[in-house]
Amino acid sequence: DRDRDRDRERERDPPQPHVSRYPSLRCENLSGGSGPRAMIANSPSPIPINNDCFEGCMLFMIRQPKEDMGDHPYKHLFEGKQRTMEIQVQGRFKIIPEEPLYVGAEITQRMVLGLLKRTLCNAILGFVRKMMSTLHYSFGDSNDNELPHIVVPLWTAVDRLHVTQPGDTPPALGAAVPETDAERSKRRSGPLGPPQGLNTKSIVTFNFNTMYLNLPQWLLCKLPMVRDTSLCEFWSTAALRLCVYDTP
Repeated sequence: DRDRDRDRERERDPPQPHVSRYPSLRCENLSGGSGPRAMIANSPSPIPINNDCFEGCMLFMIRQPKEDMGDHPYKHLFEGKQRTMEIQVQGRFKIIPEEPLYVGAEITQRMVLGLLKRTLCNAILGFVRKMMSTLHYSFGDSNDNELPHIVVPLWTAVDRLHVTQPGDTPPALGAAVPETDAERSKRRSGPLGPPQGLNTKSIVTFNFNTMYLNLPQWLLCKLPMVRDTSLCEFWSTAALRLCVYDTP
């Protein structure tokens, strides 16, 4: 009967928490080489990630409207802060990278910008670069050999980073990453390569966040002297991909 059919459908596709809060935001996990897999923001448990170079898990957390923050599972990471999004990653490198790693975002198609929009983009990115001098960006090339991207060196630019050596217990995701301000300052002024002592059994935990992206509403926001602007103004219908990579 119909009730039995509905029960079978629920068993095959159980409801996911928080999905209904962000009906316009589709998130996918591209790691593992098996094709895109649906994932949700503010997942109650870490999301597995795995590829040829790294295995571990991550949390993708975004701020909810103020009236909905009461039941936010990670509200302690947003209270008293202006950040709109935080990503935490934890795992081990299967291969220790010899070259600097870069973390950031890329757009899945070339940006077509007129003079005014290109000037605005350069002004916005120039403002961000004043706060983060190692930032690199590109609008892509005409042959689509290079996608538009904004990246920074991972080891020196992520917000907090912690390396757990074999035998010790790594920090839990969903809490603040344990790195003191003094440790952070030293790391950020250090070399671009991996931390000393990092090996294939070490567990690396890091986070990065921003206050300038409102992903549920697809807005660039909170920039000085710039009104909140739809990301479609810059990216059209392109998707945003968060990535970590090295360069040969």
